[in-house]
Amino acid sequence: MPDYFSPADWAKAKAKAHEDENFKKSASGIDSQLKKVKALMDGIKNKTTCTKTVVEMKKLRVLAAKALTVATKAQKSRSKLPDAAADKKVQMTYNVYMAYLTNMIEAIDRQTTTYINLIKEHFGDKEAGKSEVKRKREPDSLTLAGIMANKKMLAIFRQYCQKGHRDNFEFYKDVTVGGNRAPSQKLYDRYFRKGAPLELNVDSQVFEEWAEAAEAGDFSTIRMGDTIELIKGYLEGQALAPLQADRANLKAWVDALCSV
Repeated sequence: MPDYFSPADWAKAKAKAHEDENFKKSASGIDSQLKKVKALMDGIKNKTTCTKTVVEMKKLRVLAAKALTVATKAQKSRSKLPDAAADKKVQMTYNVYMAYLTNMIEAIDRQTTTYINLIKEHFGDKEAGKSEVKRKREPDSLTLAGIMANKKMLAIFRQYCQKGHRDNFEFYKDVTVGGNRAPSQKLYDRYFRKGAPLELNVDSQVFEEWAEAAEAGDFSTIRMGDTIELIKGYLEGQALAPLQADRANLKAWVDALCSV
């Protein structure tokens, strides 16, 4: 079984993949981020280094999820070509590569949970909080699901996301809390159309997929689950993870959220 945090094993997985532009593009950024994460994992000594590892690991998850989305779309496009039926070897390389990415994401999730528990159970300040009222929640135990399920937490997190993650937050809230999970013209006009009020900051191929669907007037081709998972990864890696890791600079926000 491969070590999904090993740059060497990742290199082997890429080497087995079909070397076309889709694979090269989908793998962008994973190499350097994986090396950074591996180095941090090997050097964990205290709460600070463990917390930093969690932040970088969530960034790696975003890249892996993005790569999986790109590869999935590429495979789908390839299957429509005239020679697709005869090109079974190429289709198989897609399946193997995508399975590796899926397993990598699952490994990241498991290891992230392990490190968060390590921070809470072994690296916590045993003296801190003895003279304070015990919080109902700790910032490093917060999840997007937990935030979305609590109106007060949702309002506070929404305010926090205004600083640079407003578009991704509003989309994720719209499709999870608002229940607008089905791809539609309304979602396209709000989040994916060029110059839209809340134009998302995601891979160009995602926009192209939505633009093609809008032009055809048929959104049944949109893989909504992949889009939601991609945005979730961005929010977890770029908004929630830094918040969990940097209690000092975000003390006021954290205190408000943890008192809910």
